[in-house]
Amino acid sequence: MKKVISALLIAAMLFTLAACGNDTTSEPSNSAAEDNSGNGVETGEAESVKVIDFINMSGSASVGGEMCVRAVDLMVEMINENGGIQSLGGIPIEVVYGDIQSDQNQVKTVVERVLSENPDAVAALGTGGSAYTVTALPIFERYGIPTVTMNVAESIVTSGYQYIVMGSACADQTGPMQVRFLEYMRDEYGYDTSKCAILYTDNDYGLSNATGSAELIESTEGLELVYNESFPADLSDATSIITAIKASGAEALFLTCDIATGTVIMDAMSALDYHPVVIGGGGAMVQNSFAEALGDSCVGLLSSSISAQNVTNVTNNEFFTEFVDRYEELYGPGNEYTCAESSGLYLIYQALEKSGSTDRDVILETLKSEEFETMYPQNGGGLASFDENGKSENGVMLMVQWQKGDDGQYYMKAIYPEEVVGDGATFLDQRTS
Repeated sequence: MKKVISALLIAAMLFTLAACGNDTTSEPSNSAAEDNSGNGVETGEAESVKVIDFINMSGSASVGGEMCVRAVDLMVEMINENGGIQSLGGIPIEVVYGDIQSDQNQVKTVVERVLSENPDAVAALGTGGSAYTVTALPIFERYGIPTVTMNVAESIVTSGYQYIVMGSACADQTGPMQVRFLEYMRDEYGYDTSKCAILYTDNDYGLSNATGSAELIESTEGLELVYNESFPADLSDATSIITAIKASGAEALFLTCDIATGTVIMDAMSALDYHPVVIGGGGAMVQNSFAEALGDSCVGLLSSSISAQNVTNVTNNEFFTEFVDRYEELYGPGNEYTCAESSGLYLIYQALEKSGSTDRDVILETLKSEEFETMYPQNGGGLASFDENGKSENGVMLMVQWQKGDDGQYYMKAIYPEEVVGDGATFLDQRTS
């Protein structure tokens, strides 16, 4: 058993975080912990155990949010079909949604309002973006509600807040994994990708990815960093940026972006007849709508990812395999979002089942002291566990690739590390695709 989580929050801690270009100052509050002491949620005559999911249901990121909602709703259905929470007498689980609206300025208002309107909620999910989660951290802390996030910015688990659990591998793994994969392409497939460029959105997640990539490129023999720049989140024309990258001689481009800017960047590359090996840092690169917008030109594109439907943690688990099959039958191919958000709910469900309690602090302690089944890839395909800061101890960051199925649809397939790939999917050589 790990060290029991302190009931008292860190007093008067002040820090400043950059999120989506906006500075967010957050301060954990002792009075908040006192106001929410006990944190017990009596089921009594309640017909369900309530979890809140903060997600982008409207605005620019609503496509990904819609996939998450569908996946979570399906996970709720399957959990309840299997008897609900047995340790609580078979009571079903229920999810209430809070729409973040794809708007950094709405995060505090939405999270505060939905939490205040649902005092009987035992846990939360969210929030559809690392910058949003960073902004919401002090509110989750003040309400004393354990929150499982699919977001990966390192600051989420290094800022001193306790009521947060990061379901996936942290973003600090992204850069190292990308560089290892670049070496793998060179050694196994003969790619000449010694000159590297880094291009990333100017936000916390992008900077985290870029920092990790830059440090490893610069310290890896045979690799040279020839370009490293950020771009604004509202980028509308990437011609000058891609012209500069092409002139640098970069043969590999490490890219972190969202759907809108990702499409702008790829269009500029096509117009300038520039075709480096593109290794994405999540965001746009793992979104089905991105692949559909590009059509067959998406085939072969690579990205890091926190989860995929063909990892061993999914393919070796009957319940998760059924989930993937049912989702595809209903809605078509899933992606890291559908696996990640629904897996977050499944972590909460297991914590409820293991603890037999609706007390928020007991649920949080259980999340940070037990082991869990998950669709997030784990070392050796094993169980997930989390340290006292909520950081994954066994999580693995993936390299995934867009590939076209026999049915004509585009699937994001995990291809590396090979030991966590569960269906034999292999790297599709972009030079012959």
